[in-house]
Amino acid sequence: MIKFVLMDLDDTILNFSLAEQKALARTFEELGISVTEENVALYSRINSSVWSKIEKGELTRSEALIQRFALLFAHVGVQADPHKTNDFYFATLSQNADFIAGAKELLEELKGKYSLIAVSNGNSVVQWPRIKKAHLEDYFDKIFISQEVGFDKPSEKFFIKCFEQIENFNRDEAIILGDRLSSDVLGGQNARIKTCWFNEKGEVATNIKPDFEIHSLSEFMGVLEQL
Repeated sequence: MIKFVLMDLDDTILNFSLAEQKALARTFEELGISVTEENVALYSRINSSVWSKIEKGELTRSEALIQRFALLFAHVGVQADPHKTNDFYFATLSQNADFIAGAKELLEELKGKYSLIAVSNGNSVVQWPRIKKAHLEDYFDKIFISQEVGFDKPSEKFFIKCFEQIENFNRDEAIILGDRLSSDVLGGQNARIKTCWFNEKGEVATNIKPDFEIHSLSEFMGVLEQL
């Protein structure tokens, strides 16, 4: 029986893709970079690459966040301070807290039935304003942000630190729901808990195999009923 539901935040509960789109457009405008599909796609590729390196432990968080803008500037030929740019981007990003379709309804249904625990690889300065704006503290018993925990998903160390702070926690009674195979599902596997992949975009699975896969959040209650 499941008692503890761990949930990723970005693109599982909160629409990070939309928030990123808005913040990136504002940042590009501030820098005089054309907000074209090509430039947005370039940033997305660079950003995905550096986040992958964070998850693999090849870059620190602070290194990666600055490196993504430094690499972008090198490609588009812009002279700008990547540190100041990241600060501006974060400030803009932190103001966006739209829900993923069905997320608020799912939280309402889970509230009071399970111990809900948020587990995010985000940055505190971005995540806490979004968490508060979306009133997520009304739903989650615990909220863990990797920058504060000291480790990132999918590291088992991240989850161990979280588990230590959850009263009466039992791995056999826990499941993690998230949209990323490389951090949420692999992280859950490293932590030896059940995993559910929220595959809203219909992506093809890699060698990382979740216990369950859903394509809309409305399907998650059915997963819990199986357990």
